[in-house]
Amino acid sequence: MLTYNEGEAMIEKESYILDEGFLGTKALFTKMNKFSFSLFLDRNEETRRSFKELEKILKEENITLKRLYTPNVYHITRVIDIDELPEDNFKSADYDGILLSTTGDKSDAIITRDLSKTLTVMPGDCLVIALIDEKAGIKGILHAGWKGLIDGVIVNTINMFKEKGANVNNIRGLLFPSVSMNCYDLGEDVISRFRDFAKELGLNEKDVISYNKEREKYNIDLRKLALTQIKKLGIKDENMSVMEYCTYSSKDEKASGGQVLAGEHKVDDNGDIIFEKMPFFDAEFADALFEASGISNKLKKYKKYYDTTKIKYMPDTPRDAVGGGKYKTVAEYINADWELPYYEPQRPAGAYIVDTAPANTMV
Repeated sequence: MLTYNEGEAMIEKESYILDEGFLGTKALFTKMNKFSFSLFLDRNEETRRSFKELEKILKEENITLKRLYTPNVYHITRVIDIDELPEDNFKSADYDGILLSTTGDKSDAIITRDLSKTLTVMPGDCLVIALIDEKAGIKGILHAGWKGLIDGVIVNTINMFKEKGANVNNIRGLLFPSVSMNCYDLGEDVISRFRDFAKELGLNEKDVISYNKEREKYNIDLRKLALTQIKKLGIKDENMSVMEYCTYSSKDEKASGGQVLAGEHKVDDNGDIIFEKMPFFDAEFADALFEASGISNKLKKYKKYYDTTKIKYMPDTPRDAVGGGKYKTVAEYINADWELPYYEPQRPAGAYIVDTAPANTMV
């Protein structure tokens, strides 16, 4: 179930969640595949598909959108006033009429005094918080991973709001969906920092930190930590709203209502990630990339797929090969040595083959 402050209305549909009024403007969360911003700047096929999905949502809700501004997220605490940036500081890409502009300088938060500008963040599972003071005419958006949260990105953002003339009594905020406590695992190496952070905020450790014996990991409630810090900075409880939706898993019934976001991984009843065996390379994705490359039709005849089960792996010098001759084919080596991280939703389109002798040659 998704909840806002009592009395506030919200629209949830299969592919998105929309708030039409809490911030005095529309706030949209899309349930499509999420990418790091560096990938969003590349005009790859998957990015175009995501923007096509966004266009459908905008059309359905009668929202006109020409340009998106986003911070160059780097898990730091810097805040940038985008009104003060020259146009050539932005790195922009046009997606069928929607201009996506990121700050050239690294930052995890941006603010503006132009309320007509649309701000966005592509966060993965991290916290994203939108803030606005309508009376002062200031709004902003911030990205807070665990490090940014502890190091003070929220503090820096609210402080800049005040420097620009905002009054904390008038600031309203919205927490977009993020990973829920039950699904956010951390190891012993960073948990001491959260213990200190919770103590600093006046919280009981048990309220925000728990230990999962089965996974042998600590679970952290990032949302509660963030909301507590925001309250300590002077923003009223009634001025904050939360989309209680887990971006990680369907196991948090309160957060996700049994749904899983497209592109996210699923877990079983023990909390273990569910894997599905499939070809390492995505042929459909490879074809789409090749078509999008702009290669002329005359050159497309050189496109060729190689069957690695038939290519011998270093047959002339097996002792020099990885595994000392254990792998007979390139396919055997790939299957034994290569592994995609569990959080990566996109299989690769192919691989670069490097021949290091007698001269370095890459294909």
